[in-house]
This record gives sequence, C-alpha cells and structure tokens, in this order.
Amino acid sequence: MGDERSSQGQVEPRLSPQLEELRARIRAGTHHGERFEVSVTDRELEEAVAWYLGRRPKIPFVSPRVFVHPHGVEARGEARLGKLHLGVGGQASVALQDGVPVVTIERLELGKAGLPPLVRSQVQAELDKQLSVRGDDLPVIFEAIDLQEGRLAVRGTIR
Repeated sequence: MGDERSSQGQVEPRLSPQLEELRARIRAGTHHGERFEVSVTDRELEEAVAWYLGRRPKIPFVSPRVFVHPHGVEARGEARLGKLHLGVGGQASVALQDGVPVVTIERLELGKAGLPPLVRSQVQAELDKQLSVRGDDLPVIFEAIDLQEGRLAVRGTIR
C-alpha cells in the first residue's frame, strides 16, 4: 500500500470515521458513561491535526506530518511567523495522568538544528498552556493510550 502522503506533506483536514463517530456521540450529550475505543494511523492523525489547526488560525503551524512510534510521537511541519516560513519538528512522549494525556517535548528542531534547552522549555510551557485541561474539562476520561509503530489507539469513557 505504501505511504499515501504527498511529497509536500499536505493532508486533507478531516476526522477519521472513528473520530467523527466519537465526536458525534460526545456532542449528542446522551452517551454519558459509554466506553469508546479509537485507533488511528499516522495519516489519520495528520488529518485530525490539520482539521484542528484549521479551526485555530492563531496557531501558526501548517502541513503537519505525524509519525507514531512505541516510544513517542514525532511531528514535523511548517511554522509561519509573518512572512517567515520555517520547518519545525520534534519528538514528544505521551502518557496518562489522572485520565488526561500529558505531552512532554523531548526534542525540538528548527530546520535541522536542535534548539537549546531554554527554547525547548519555553515551547513546552506554551504547549502546556495550550493543552492545559483538567480531567473535568475533558468530555472523556482516557483509560489507556497505546502507541505502536504507525498507529495510536486510545480507550476510555464518555463523561
């Protein structure tokens, strides 16, 4: 089958059928306490990230590329800062803490150069701010996250 991503890394901003179905169940508000399981490929995760970014124009990141590995998630894309377009990338670990996913940046690059720890910590602080949620704020309770080569699977319960 091969990698269906284009050479520019462009993907269609959309949710996979599993993510759309989960979103519809959550929005209906009538599925409290129901369990869910969702599994997405690298490609589906890229599409979901593009969908999310398309709804948040203040986040200056486009052309997401996502690679799931058993030890973490690698992401690449383009940061647009005014007229300046910079290739960015990095790797993060993902873990659950009290039913909430916690993303920790382990490596951050601008082009092919690694960024110093101070810059990485500032980006981590901004990421933490953007992703800061308490368990009560999420419409779901995550019970497991499974990272496999090319696939991310989660399961939990709808609040």
